[in-house]
Amino acid sequence: NEIDALIVPMVTGEGVPKGLPKFAEQLIKDAIDRKEFSGKAREMNHFLVPAAGKKGLRHIFVVGIGKANEIEATDFGEVFGTAIRQAQSKKASSVGFWYRDILEEQIESVRHLAEIIAEYAQMARYEYSEYLKKKKPQLKQLIVYIENKDEQKAISQGLKIGSTIGKMVNDSRDLCNRPS
Repeated sequence: NEIDALIVPMVTGEGVPKGLPKFAEQLIKDAIDRKEFSGKAREMNHFLVPAAGKKGLRHIFVVGIGKANEIEATDFGEVFGTAIRQAQSKKASSVGFWYRDILEEQIESVRHLAEIIAEYAQMARYEYSEYLKKKKPQLKQLIVYIENKDEQKAISQGLKIGSTIGKMVNDSRDLCNRPS
């Protein structure tokens, strides 16, 4: 599956996640070496990837989520939502998320983490557009890349639940924003 943007969470002091494409690993490593990025909570770096054509990965968003023992679910969700909004502002319609096992240590379960990812992705997409003639491009696809394939079922369940919750929140927002 081709993606336009990739979101990579970084923990303070953990270094570059394993398994990323080599060029992405090098971009992130160079930013860390130049002290442009450290993984502090709510820190974000955006890398523009040179285009090899009209399709494919164009943006990498590296988001800091803080120290491993201090990660909170809501903080992670907010950082992730911000990265999704940034990707949308760059006209990305398909976004990949580089899931890391390190996140499981502070968030109650793999399924719960997947719920947070999907919920905040849905909420980040929100725009009251009932009366707009020209609507902004929306995120159409979120792909979660996982290290441990044994977690696939739990992640899939969490993504479904979180997506439903996020859609319900957005429906509620629509109701509140409609004129009476």
